[in-house]
Amino acid sequence: MPPKPKKTSDQYHLRRSEVPKADTAFQNAVNIHTRTLCRLPRSSDVPRLPTPAMKQDFENRFGPATNLNELRAQLRNAPVHHEATHMVDQLRQAIATESGTIANSIRRVKDSFHKTMFSAVLLAGLKAFCPDFLGSPDSLYNQAHELVAVQTFQVVASTFGYVHLAVDLTKVQNVILIQEYYRSFVFSYLANLAKGDLIMPGALQKSIKDGNAYRRRQTLADHRWTFLKKEGFPSRTLRLLADVECHSDDEGPVHIPQPTPTNPGAFGTVYHIVKPTCFGREASHSVRLETSSEASVADAGVVIVVASSHPKMELEPVTQGEQIVDALPVQGS
Repeated sequence: MPPKPKKTSDQYHLRRSEVPKADTAFQNAVNIHTRTLCRLPRSSDVPRLPTPAMKQDFENRFGPATNLNELRAQLRNAPVHHEATHMVDQLRQAIATESGTIANSIRRVKDSFHKTMFSAVLLAGLKAFCPDFLGSPDSLYNQAHELVAVQTFQVVASTFGYVHLAVDLTKVQNVILIQEYYRSFVFSYLANLAKGDLIMPGALQKSIKDGNAYRRRQTLADHRWTFLKKEGFPSRTLRLLADVECHSDDEGPVHIPQPTPTNPGAFGTVYHIVKPTCFGREASHSVRLETSSEASVADAGVVIVVASSHPKMELEPVTQGEQIVDALPVQGS
């Protein structure tokens, strides 16, 4: 069955099947390079669109009749601009507390390479690298951005600036390939992010937050269900865990009842839940097995609690008739 034709509005998008597996690292390096120029070190960063003033500054610098070949020649021997040092400092500050894959990849590139990149941006008459994501890639403004991105990528990659990204150096001089990956990232991926934020501001951050929360809930549900199944808890208990929505994504402290002879209503250690946790309380294995004559929870002396992430933690036995609700996690407590 032939592949579906691309939408006219997203003609620069490259499907996964269109990128050879051997080129995945190379494409990722182009994306990281572009993110560095745009100063987008997080996947949640929404690319900003250029203002009319930014475009006007560019036109004042070059004019409509500019020959890009002249700019190309200038970029080959571009000196380090003093303002580029300030731009690199801002980039370093932005990623100082970030621990994501993108920020880590940017952090491993030497400052000298970043200064070369931002010096080229300034030499092109741009105060910041800010393509017109929703405009034509063939406009003079966007062509200047593309020229800066392609040439600086070639400089950094060919001088081993992206060794940690496993860049294939035999492809560095393939301008057509770099342009193809650049346009896919800028005029498809980043353009869609910019467009979505125009339609619904904050939608990207909400989508990422909701997605991460659901994944945490799913992981938490899987851990709990697997533990109880392995320990032989009855099916009526397992059914409590069937729905992902029954699990809190980020639970607060859990107070577990640990009565003592002198204080039957005492609450013991407080366990703070950060990572996916397990259900469970030590009890006789034979009690937990589901038989034809099911024992009640109170008679069995078993109660479902949220313990720490350590599956072997031992707790004191529950007193007969203790209410289950006392041992369940209290959200926000």
